[in-house]
Amino acid sequence: MKRHIMSVLGVLAVLATAITFSSAAAETMSGDSQMNRGGLGFHTGDAPIGIRWWLSDRAGLDLAVGFQSIKNPGFEDETVTLNTFATEVGVPLAVKKWERATFIFRPGFEYLSTDQNDAIDALGNPIKYKLNVWAVTGELEAEVFLVPNVSVSATHGVAYESAKPDLAGATKETRFQTFGNNFTTIGFHVYLWK
Repeated sequence: MKRHIMSVLGVLAVLATAITFSSAAAETMSGDSQMNRGGLGFHTGDAPIGIRWWLSDRAGLDLAVGFQSIKNPGFEDETVTLNTFATEVGVPLAVKKWERATFIFRPGFEYLSTDQNDAIDALGNPIKYKLNVWAVTGELEAEVFLVPNVSVSATHGVAYESAKPDLAGATKETRFQTFGNNFTTIGFHVYLWK
């Protein structure tokens, strides 16, 4: 229960930041902006189906989901399926803009729930269990426009992550770490909507 409360609080904090920042920035937003406001794309490979929507010239909102289903991964029972679900929320805040690039500060929140089978029972058979992971991130992003409405981006930053396996006797693991997503794992956005 505590895990779900922390997840909800993280999402609410990110959304509150976006609303507060976009309200202040809306006064400077140009009504004749040539850039499209919303686009399809992704920021992370765990949640590759996403949207980025610029609420103003300086603040936006990223929402993304991802899933995977693997049938019979090493189990004798052929009906066993391992499922993974991921969601991500981020608030891109444009710090500096150039003609074809934007430097962004992006606080975010990620949640991943995945079935695992890397534990074994006393008879040597794999055990299916669920691993729940959430992370709060702060990153710097470079979004570069290849053509007017298509961008690629790379990021680096810090993350606080908590992981808890749903196994008897398992303990929660937390970590504070740096990370980087370089141009071999780039994100992209295709801006389609004004």
